[in-house]
Amino acid sequence: METRDQLERKYSAARSNLSAVVALTIINIFLEAVGVDWHFLFSANIPLFLLHFVGEINLAVGMVLALVITSFYIFCWHFSKKNGAWIVVALVFFAIDGLVLISFLLLAGLVGALGFSVILNLVFYVWIMYYLITGSRAWFKLSAMPVDYYEPEQGQAYAVNSNDGVALERQTIPVSQIPPTMPLRQQSGKGRVLASHNFYNVEISVIRAFGVTELVVGGVVYAEMTGVFERKTYILEANVNNVIVSAIMEIPSTGESIRDEILPSVYLYANGYLLANETRTY
Repeated sequence: METRDQLERKYSAARSNLSAVVALTIINIFLEAVGVDWHFLFSANIPLFLLHFVGEINLAVGMVLALVITSFYIFCWHFSKKNGAWIVVALVFFAIDGLVLISFLLLAGLVGALGFSVILNLVFYVWIMYYLITGSRAWFKLSAMPVDYYEPEQGQAYAVNSNDGVALERQTIPVSQIPPTMPLRQQSGKGRVLASHNFYNVEISVIRAFGVTELVVGGVVYAEMTGVFERKTYILEANVNNVIVSAIMEIPSTGESIRDEILPSVYLYANGYLLANETRTY
């Protein structure tokens, strides 16, 4: 049975592929508008058809129509961050896009010829459909999968998923047994924020920069892990004013990434309460 984490990563992969479709479709629109006779295949087809046929009469109108259709995919990608139903909407819309593509190929007599460009176009279409279908499936499963969190004691940092048991469990130490953590240095402000949360007006962040992962509280680094290559799982933890701040980094193996489409994740806790859970794409 798939875990919540696996389903969330599949959903994230669907959103990532949808964002690539949006970006490449916009590029293709401008390539078509300036008369370039080639385009990227990882894109929607209806906007390009509209631009090609309407643009022969009025280029400006063709571009407006193409961008309006493309903006619908942008809306789906944007709103799917909060509501997975938008991935399903994108799937339906892209399925219609595929029907239009196949109809055009039949009318043009290109399907029978099965030229390399036609096959490649269909392969990329199937690729996108696969991720949108798996993303939609993941959303439906997530919608039916409640999450029950333990009411943790101070210092604990794990959750129970009602469908797959303990998702992540580790040895914990009561707050009274964890000495206050001395700050390492001021955070330089450089690097990528992997996860962050404003905890009672104090910003808590996990930042990755130049081969160093930093646990930052109030602009000060309290714990770090150095190394260009990250281990599969590691924890950064600090006692800051009797608040146990923990960051758990889950880095899948190469095999897991390819086989199960698993992306790295970061979990941010304060006194055992989950503050943020982000999927990493870098």
